[in-house]
This record gives sequence, structure tokens and C-alpha cells, in this order.
Amino acid sequence: MQKSARLTELLDRLFSRINYERLVPIAPKAFKLEAMEQFVELLGNPHLKSPVIHIAGTKGKGSVTVMVSHILTAAGYSTGAYVSPHLETINQRILVDGMEISDSDLEEALAFVESMAEKFEYLPSNEPPQRRLTFFEMISATAFSYFARRNVSAVVLETGLGGRRDSTNVCKPEISVITNISLDHTKQLGDTTAKIAFEKAGIIKPNIPVISGAIDPDAAEVIARVAEESNSRLFVLNDSFRVTDGGNNLFSVEIDFPEKTRIENIELALEGPHQKTNAAIAIAAIQILRQNGWKISEQQIRDGLKNAKLPGRTEIVSRSPTVMLDIAHNPASIEALMSTLDVNESWHKAPRKILLMSISRDKDAKEMIECSTKHFDYCIFTKFECNPRARDPNELLELALSTATSSQASPKCRVVNDPHQGLDDALSIADENDFICIAGSAFLVADLRPRLFPQNVE
Repeated sequence: MQKSARLTELLDRLFSRINYERLVPIAPKAFKLEAMEQFVELLGNPHLKSPVIHIAGTKGKGSVTVMVSHILTAAGYSTGAYVSPHLETINQRILVDGMEISDSDLEEALAFVESMAEKFEYLPSNEPPQRRLTFFEMISATAFSYFARRNVSAVVLETGLGGRRDSTNVCKPEISVITNISLDHTKQLGDTTAKIAFEKAGIIKPNIPVISGAIDPDAAEVIARVAEESNSRLFVLNDSFRVTDGGNNLFSVEIDFPEKTRIENIELALEGPHQKTNAAIAIAAIQILRQNGWKISEQQIRDGLKNAKLPGRTEIVSRSPTVMLDIAHNPASIEALMSTLDVNESWHKAPRKILLMSISRDKDAKEMIECSTKHFDYCIFTKFECNPRARDPNELLELALSTATSSQASPKCRVVNDPHQGLDDALSIADENDFICIAGSAFLVADLRPRLFPQNVE
């Protein structure tokens, strides 16, 4: 549906602001929380109107956000969820009970936030004048305003980048959740998992419980230290709670607090072993809420997870041939994607496997290609169009050729600069039983998903 002239104008002005999702690299000093703290106060502190579950991490934070919000909705709590980045429309960032914000509500909320930003940034009463708010600060404030207007019972907030200096970190959460930590955004967050974990652990607040899914020992140690310094009780994956893979999309979880509890054979909508771990983290967060008096049954947990989906995460959009979209954009998420494919029945049955890939310039392309291309018969490297951060696909081809070894059959690789032509080429190669995987960047998925979705997917 075409957006109104007023909303189009508001969005044009929003996207004209500094947008760190489109800039590479970003200096760490660019991220500061003071302006956001002052701005939400001017808005009337909408971020304090509802209980918040705050979620950070390198991998899985978007999935955990959607899982927690769907469980709360299944339990009868009107629930706001804030996720990023969006794929096709900005409405996908702001949801209530799984439904994207409507254009009319987005227009109303954004118009209000922009009018207040004009006062904040430009009025002579500001001494000294404030810096101009960024895209992410503005859309975060818009989400806060909308959730407050809807009077939601709970808000589940996904951080954008990092945690300590992220715009969402103005919140006062009921629970802080940190998913797995790996190397990503090293220019902004640090070049070790310990440094990155310190930034993510910035969402930990004094005396507020923390759920940690960090597996890396250095990252886990940092999170434990920050939690101890904050007098925040810490609940750790594989210690306070555990997950057991049940095959297919089933898993079980065992939780030790407040007493030993086990939930068997939970069905999950999102595919992949890593999503079962994410779901266990979400259940652990729900268990904290239950301890605090929230009425959430085991059946409501099951219902929420069975319905929790997130666009572009191991998303099957066609069955003949099978086409999977995944926004995997760093080595750890590519590895998780390969693990997901390894347990996918259509993948194993496919005579030919085709990869269509584009990668941002600031990512570890060499490791991503080493992890992925060896599993495919054909690799098409392309360049996404919706963001200027794309790496030259010829460089990706060179990396693929340089990483191939004589001990394995090398895939047939080619460059197709236009992503839509790349998709056409993949489809022309594939028969109805073959498998096409589109991965490497959320921006590539954003370019191609509107063309592929919705399809008749069983």
C-alpha cells in the first residue's frame, strides 16, 4: 500500500538523518547516550511507562526478542517489540502483539517525535544547541512513544549496536538478556570477545536479574564480573538452564530456578539448532517474570514459540525449488546457518545446492566464504543495492577461489553485479528439487525478499 504524502515526507526527513546502519566504519566516539536521555525526558519519558525486557548480543537477539514477545502475547499481555534492522518497510521495526505498526499510527507517532526534536535541536532556549538526533535515536523514540500511547503491558527491546551506548539503553528493565557473543562490529565495539561483551553488558542495571547465553569463556567472564559489580543475579546457559535438542523443530529445556523445572518437546517455528538455544534463553527470561508474579503457563510458552517468526531468519519462501533467506552477516551467523542447513530435509535431498551471496565491506568476508561456499555446488556473488556498504563481488570471487582446496570439489563460482539478475541466474540453474540459499547480509535479503515473498510455502 502506498504511503500518504505526509508520511512519505516524514520518512524522507527521518532517513536524511545520520544513519550508522549505512556508514562504515563508525568511530566509537560517535555513540553517546546523553542526547537520548535528554530527549526522552522531553517526550515525557514514554520508555518508562511499561515493564521492559532488554536484549543485547551478537547473535540471536532479534530471535529472542520475537520469542519473548510472542510468549507474552500468548499469555494475554499486550506486548510491544522493537527490532532492527527492517527488511522491506520501517514498520517492521515496531510491533504490538506481532503486528507491525500501521502507516497511520507510524505517521502520528513520528510526527509527534519530529515536532519535539525540532524543539530539542533548534530552539534558542537550548543553550548550547543540541546536536542533531540520529536516525536510530529518532526511530527508537518513535517506538517508545507508540508503545506508551498503546498502553502496552510489556515492551521487549532489542538493542541496535552494542548495548552500553545504544539508544535503547535509556530503559529501566525488569530483566537484562545477553545472547551469544562473537566478533562483529569490531571497529565500534572492540577486537576481542571480552571487549565486545563489556559493551553488551552495559545493559546490565543494578539489582536487575540477568540472563546470559554467552558461550565464549572470555565473554562469559566479563558478563559475570559486570553482573557481580551491579549486584545483579546472573542466570547462565548450561548452568542455570539447559537445552536438549529433540530433532526436527523440537527441543526440551531444563531450568533450575526457582526450582528444577523441565518442559519437554517444545515445537519451534524458527529453524536451526541455534534457534533452540535462543528459545531456551527466552524461556529463562519468562521464568524470571513468572517468579515476579507474571501469569504465564507452560502451554502459553509453547503457543508463543510455535508462532514466533522473524522475516529473513532461515525463512523458506519457496518449495519448488526450495529457496531459503537468511540475514547471516558474520562468521558466527554463517556457521549457524550451515548447521541449520545440515538438519534440513530439503537440503539433504537437493541434487544441487546454490548460494547467492553479498557481504558488507566491514565484515570478515574471508571467513564467511570459507565457512559457506564449500557446502554448495554453485556460488553467485553479487552486490546489494539498498545500502552503500556492499563489498565488490569480484573481491568475494577472488576470496572464494583462494580458499578452495584441492582436497574438495570446488563450487562453480561467478559474479553477477545486479542482485535481481543473480536471483534470475540461480533460478535458471535450479530444478524443482534443488536448493537456493540467499545469505551474507540483511541488505541482500531486503533487496530480494519483496520479490520472493509471499509464495505458496507448505
